[in-house]
Amino acid sequence: QKSFPGTSGRNGRNHCPSQRGAAFLNMAAPDAASAPKIIPFAALEAGDADACAAVVEAWKAGVACVVRLADRAVLRGLWKGSAVGLATADTWPLERLGGLEVGHRQHGARDFLETRAICDEVRPPLGDGVRCAFDHLERCARAALKAACGPLGAAPETLLNLLDEPGRPKLSASVLRLCRYVAPAGEPRKRVCFGAHTDTTFCTAAPCAATPGLEVLDHGTWTSPERGRDSGTDVLVFCGEFLQVLSKSFYEAAVHRVALTAGAAESVRYSAPFLLRARRDATIVPVAAVAGGPPPRLLDLPGLSMAKFHRFLELRRRKLVQEHAQSNDDSDDSDTGFILK
Repeated sequence: QKSFPGTSGRNGRNHCPSQRGAAFLNMAAPDAASAPKIIPFAALEAGDADACAAVVEAWKAGVACVVRLADRAVLRGLWKGSAVGLATADTWPLERLGGLEVGHRQHGARDFLETRAICDEVRPPLGDGVRCAFDHLERCARAALKAACGPLGAAPETLLNLLDEPGRPKLSASVLRLCRYVAPAGEPRKRVCFGAHTDTTFCTAAPCAATPGLEVLDHGTWTSPERGRDSGTDVLVFCGEFLQVLSKSFYEAAVHRVALTAGAAESVRYSAPFLLRARRDATIVPVAAVAGGPPPRLLDLPGLSMAKFHRFLELRRRKLVQEHAQSNDDSDDSDTGFILK
């Protein structure tokens, strides 16, 4: 088992957002100390300097940036397809295709439907709405990752070539996870439906849900970046463990959880995070520096397969899950052992 440096630090930097870019709308979440910028999707995909800077700023601080899609039909189709897919989830039992999970799995009061793409289809076949959203969220996540490469002093292809191949001739490594969380009626306090954790991804693109529940740890305080957002256009994009490790903690994986308060009526939350991951058969190549750019900050691990890299993170996570199970700690924040450190 190979150990990897560069995994220290946890959302503790002094973060002071700049005021770059008049094109960005400052829309403060009710519990946020500073107003995150709204990044137009078209600007991010075009490599606009202010859009890229907003991604870098958020990810260095271990929080999410907000990307706004122009076409409301994309997320409208996703939410409709999610509701239908999860209502018929038993039709799609979990199976492994080429070592990759596809289908439904349930954990208590939460349901997950793992969807992956191959060519221009999505498995399970949940319709054009889910397929279109898969494509848009993948483009959004790729564009954000490309933006993050600038300060790392490495050619974007160093990381982008580890992702699914153009046209997706094989089942995708990346996942669009359709989720349903339920908080029973009459619960006296907030229910943490999915404890604090970081994602085993390069980055995650999570459309803002109609029922807010995603919370992100920002300098020791749980914030609700979905509140005040538009579930028809707005996507939260945040850094995952792959990038934190490979950037030697220049970027920090966002610590997040899902929490719901039911009140008098049952509370149901649908969400659909897109998890941008590397192909297991991809191999890290020597870091290619950018002419005239800063010295490369990427961890140089030439020849290491992403399968082994992923296994390192999974073994670590399994160890933490085991330690957590033995701790008998049932407090809301007891799952912080699942965080990359």
